[in-house]
Amino acid sequence: DDSISAYKWLLAKDIEPNNIIIGGESAGGGLTMATLLKLKDLKLPLPKVAVMMSPWVDLTTSGKSLETNYKYEPEIAEGVKQMAILYAGEKSTKNPLISPVFADLGGLPPLLIQAGGIEALLEDSILLAERAKSAGVQVTLEVYEKMTHVFQVFGDLLSESKKAFDNIKKFIESLP
Repeated sequence: DDSISAYKWLLAKDIEPNNIIIGGESAGGGLTMATLLKLKDLKLPLPKVAVMMSPWVDLTTSGKSLETNYKYEPEIAEGVKQMAILYAGEKSTKNPLISPVFADLGGLPPLLIQAGGIEALLEDSILLAERAKSAGVQVTLEVYEKMTHVFQVFGDLLSESKKAFDNIKKFIESLP
């Protein structure tokens, strides 16, 4: 609700949706998607673009990368299983506002999704990109080999992080 209130505040201040970009990392990526879905349901104008870094968007924890990349990020693989139960509460983890990969993604703005090639949540990014593309959404998925969950936090200390932020800038600037 807070994200919707903040978005409505921007619109009330006459900020054009084409000048609004939303984004987040990890659970914030899931919140980004849930916000887009709620805005669409409310028939509000959507932002120009959404940018997500390692989004957590499938709280059923069925992604194969939770197992295949477990050796690189065991704390994340274990943690998301526990957090999914707490976050969903009494609701189904397949609820589209909890696990946006199960939503009707049609009509969303362009999406940029970045993920690390060895991260536990890699499958979330891949599945989100596939489902969004199938729904006709313009999607760019960037997988950075040998990178972990939210590797972008390393900023200029890691060349891949710098490249990821450069690509975010290029992606946004490439849109009309």
